[in-house]
Amino acid sequence: MADAFYSDLFKLTTTGATTLYTTPSATTALIKSVYAANIDSSTVTIDLYITRGATNYYIIKNGIIPTQTTLQIVTETIVLEASDVLVAQASTADAVDITVSYMERT
Repeated sequence: MADAFYSDLFKLTTTGATTLYTTPSATTALIKSVYAANIDSSTVTIDLYITRGATNYYIIKNGIIPTQTTLQIVTETIVLEASDVLVAQASTADAVDITVSYMERT
């Protein structure tokens, strides 16, 4: 088994669903943290969920991020299986930056 650590950075440029991470085949991913920073001058809301198969499982739904603050959405490790997809969606375009830290085990 090999372990590799990563961090990915995203700007949510739309109010549509944005894929943050898709677990590769024959891989388990450990999501260590997810931070959402509101860089806008108004309060925004955010959804973060995992899609497994055709079903969405919410980690947070309509989470409130006050102006110019950061919300730590994931504070404990979440395990993703092969083909799981981590998705974020903000209420305002160009208002949220996301940081995802994770480990892949193959």
